Amino acid sequence: MYPIIRDRFLAEDVIHETFLKAYKKKDTILDEQIIGAWLSSIAFRTASH
Repeated sequence: MYPIIRDRFLAEDVIHETFLKAYKKKDTILDEQIIGAWLSSIAFRTASH
């Protein structure tokens, strides 16, 4: 996230928020092989807001 946001503390906040969102929706993941892509998608959407 840091290379995109270029602010260490904001990047940490985005990562923290990403994992909170993912934890809340963990039951919606159907294919465990795409967890990385799923987390990336959440992170990019979180960073853009």
